[in-house]
Amino acid sequence: MAEEALKIIEEQLKCSVCLDIYTDPKLLQCFHVFCRKCLVPLGVRDQQGQLSLTCPTCRKVTPRTVAGLQSAFLINNLLEAHKKLLNPLGKGNTTPPTSASAVQRCSEHAGEDLNFYCQTCQKLICMECAHSMCGNHEFGFFQDAFEKYTEEMMLSLTPMENQEDVVTKALRELKTHHEEISDQRETIEKNIHIAFRSVREALTVRETELIGQLNHMTQIKLKGLAGQIDRIETTLAQLKSCLDFVRESLKQGNERDVLMMKANTVQQVKELTTSFQQDMLKPNTEADMVFLSIADLTVMCQNYGEVVQELDLPDPSKCHLTSNGLELTAEAGVASTATLQAINYKGEPCVEPIESWDCELASEITGIRAGCFVERKRQLGQYEIIYQPAIKGRHQLRIKVKGRHVRGSPFNVAVKSLRERVGTPILTIGDINGPWGVAINQWGEVVVSERYGHCISIFSPSGKKLRSLGTRGSGQGQLQFPRGVAVDGEGNILVADRDNNRIQVLSATGQFSGTAGSGLTHPIDISVNGGNKKVYVTDNGNHRIQILNSDLTFSGTFGTKGNGNGQFNSPHGIACDSTGNVYVADTDNHRIQVFTGEGEFLTMFRWRGEVEGELHMPICVAIDTNDVVYVTEVDNYRVSMFTSEGHFLWQFGRSGKGRGELDSPRGLAVDNSGVVCVCDCVNNHVQVF
Repeated sequence: MAEEALKIIEEQLKCSVCLDIYTDPKLLQCFHVFCRKCLVPLGVRDQQGQLSLTCPTCRKVTPRTVAGLQSAFLINNLLEAHKKLLNPLGKGNTTPPTSASAVQRCSEHAGEDLNFYCQTCQKLICMECAHSMCGNHEFGFFQDAFEKYTEEMMLSLTPMENQEDVVTKALRELKTHHEEISDQRETIEKNIHIAFRSVREALTVRETELIGQLNHMTQIKLKGLAGQIDRIETTLAQLKSCLDFVRESLKQGNERDVLMMKANTVQQVKELTTSFQQDMLKPNTEADMVFLSIADLTVMCQNYGEVVQELDLPDPSKCHLTSNGLELTAEAGVASTATLQAINYKGEPCVEPIESWDCELASEITGIRAGCFVERKRQLGQYEIIYQPAIKGRHQLRIKVKGRHVRGSPFNVAVKSLRERVGTPILTIGDINGPWGVAINQWGEVVVSERYGHCISIFSPSGKKLRSLGTRGSGQGQLQFPRGVAVDGEGNILVADRDNNRIQVLSATGQFSGTAGSGLTHPIDISVNGGNKKVYVTDNGNHRIQILNSDLTFSGTFGTKGNGNGQFNSPHGIACDSTGNVYVADTDNHRIQVFTGEGEFLTMFRWRGEVEGELHMPICVAIDTNDVVYVTEVDNYRVSMFTSEGHFLWQFGRSGKGRGELDSPRGLAVDNSGVVCVCDCVNNHVQVF
C-alpha cells in the first residue's frame, strides 16, 4: 500500500519541464507550478524593461521575476509527505526541507522574518519593510491575513463550483451535439446517395424506353421501306426482262413471229411502263426521326438537391398570409390569389425555396376539392397562392408546408356567383371544313378533325395551322368523315374514323400506327382514361360503349339500346374525370350518364329543355382538372357547365355566326388552365373561350 501511495505522490510531484521531482516549486498566476531553476531561463523583458514569465503549459504571461513568485505551498506539503514516506524513521535527508510552515526570510532585509502581510502590495513583508516601504499601506500579521484570505476564497469558490457544473453540463451537451451532427452527416449522405441512385435508375429506365421507341419506330420505317424496295426491284426485274425480250425479238426474230406477238408485247410494255407511278418511286416514309431532349435537364441535374441548415427552412407556425384578417373573397370560375409570407425558424423571411406544398380549396356545400397553384414571387420569402373556385358559396383554403398547416389555416373564402365573363371568346381558329372533334396535346397544340375535309388538322396555341394529316379513303392513314379525336400520353392521335367503322392511330407527325376496334358501327368519340389507361369509344350504331386496353386490344362493352339506366339512344361524346369515372353524352335521351371505369352505372344528369341547367341534344362532353363537366348542346347552341354530381354551374354561347356565337357546336376540349376549345361546326371554325 505504501509503495502505491508513493508512486501516486511522485506522479503529482514531477515538474513538466525537467520531468523530475520539484525543487523549490514556484506558483505562476495561471496556477501552474514549476521548479525555480526551470523558470529562470523563461524570463523575458518587455520594451519598458519589465521582466515577465510565460507559462510553458498555457502560455499565459505572469509579470513578475522568479524571486517575486509565491512558493507552491500545496506542492511543498506533498514534498514533505513524500520525504516522510521515503524515510519514515527520519534517517537520511533525501529532499531539502521545504515545509510550508518554515520561517521565510526577507530578501530586502537579511535575517528579518516575514511575519506580516501587506494588503496593498499583496506580499509578505518584514518589520523593516513595514516601517520603511509600507508605512502608509494596510498590513497586519500574516496569520490574520491568511484567515481572512481563506474565508474570502471559500466564499468565492461557491460560484466557481456552480460555474463548473454549468460548464461541465454544457461540455457534455456540446459533445452530444457533436455526435448528433456527425450522425446527421452520415444519414444525409446516405439519403443523397439514395436520391441520386433513384435519379440514375430513372434516367436509365427512360433511356431504355427511348431506345425501345427508337427501335420500334425504326423497325416500322425500315419494314415499310423494305417492302417498297422489294416491290420496285421485282417490277424493275420484269421491266429489264421485257426490254431484253423486245430488243432481242426485234433484232433476231422474223417479221411474222414479231407481228404475231405484237398485241401481247405492246400490252405488257404498257403495263410495265404505267406501273412505275411517281408516288411509287418516292419513299413511303421519311428520315424524320429526332430526339427531343429537355434543354434544361443538364442544368436541373447540376442544381439537383441542396444541403441547408434547418433554421433556414420555413416554420409552418410562423408562415402567414399578408392579407388583413382571415376572410378571403373570390368569384366562382375566376382565378383568385393570396400572398403567403414564408418565415424560417429564426423568425426571418425564408430565403430557401419551399418545395413541399399542400394547398387545397374545398367547398363547404358540395365538398368539391380543387388543387391550387403556388408561384414564388420576387419579394423575399413571398409566394402567391392561386386558386379558382368552381361554384359560389363558402369554401375553405387549406395551406400546408411540410405537412403542417400555416398560421391561420384553413382560411374561410366567401365565393360570389359566376359572372358572364366565364365563356368570353378569346380566339377564333378558322378555315376548317366541318370541325367535329378537338383535343389539346401536351405541347398546347389544338388537334381538330375535319368532318368534310376527311383529315386531321393541327394548329398552334395561337391558331396558326401547322399541318394536316390524312386524306379521304379507306386505306391506312385515310379517313372517311372523321369524328372525335383524343391524344394519349405519348402524343399519338386516336381518331374515330366513322364511315370506315374503325379507330385509327396516328403519330404526332402523321405516321400511321395501326387500327383498333372490333365490330364498331359508326364510332363517334374517344376518351383515354388517365386512371386505368383504357380507351373508351362511343359505338353509336350499336348504342353502346366499347372498352379497349392500353395496347388498343378489345376489352369489353357496356350498354344497350333504350332509355333506362345504363342504356343509350345514339350516344355521342365521352370523357373521363380524375377519378376514372366515365361520362357519356346520351344524345337522343337528352342526358349525361356517369359510369365507373368498368361500366357500372352511377348517376345521370337529365333535364330536357331550353332554360339554363336543362339539356337538349347534348352532343359532346369534356372535363377539366377540377372535374367540372362541360357539355355542348346542338339544339340550344351553347356550352353548359356542371359539377361532377350534376349541379348546374354556368353556361355560355348563343345561336349565331359572330364572336362567341355558335351554330351546331360539336366537340370540345379543356386544357389545364381552363381554356375551352369548341368546334363551331356549321360556322367552320373552332372558338376558344
